[in-house]
Amino acid sequence: CGLCQYRFGVQRCLFCLFDLQSGNGTKKNMGIKKRPIGLILLSSFGWIVGAFNLFIGYAHQGNGVYRIIGYVCVVLSFGLFQLWDWARVVFLVVSFGYILYYLYGLVEIFIFHPVGWQGGAMALTVMFPLIIFNLISLIYLARPTIRAQFR
Repeated sequence: CGLCQYRFGVQRCLFCLFDLQSGNGTKKNMGIKKRPIGLILLSSFGWIVGAFNLFIGYAHQGNGVYRIIGYVCVVLSFGLFQLWDWARVVFLVVSFGYILYYLYGLVEIFIFHPVGWQGGAMALTVMFPLIIFNLISLIYLARPTIRAQFR
């Protein structure tokens, strides 16, 4: 992968994560970091969510919230895929924020504004799975073995 250094002028190959300054050109001593399958799945899901939000944001011209969410998802997914520590920290903060946001939504639906079975159905089919997904992501990215994978 020394080709990347000459063609693109980078010190770290973005495609295979070889550390171009640590070895003499062999794969054995170039410091390959193998990505865990959970990070691959998490970043792939983030790409899908980001692309969907960007599509919605540009289809409804003028709605910038979906565009911002889409760009944030794409950048965080790329950072997770590249094993950048700042992406993991930001993802942890965003996941915690979403958990609080969806818990507030559940309290709104069930306690302050009970709307019958429609609100309960929305909570069970949309909000509860999102809380579970964000909680699993939060626990997964906080594990010491996963944390050690990031630079």
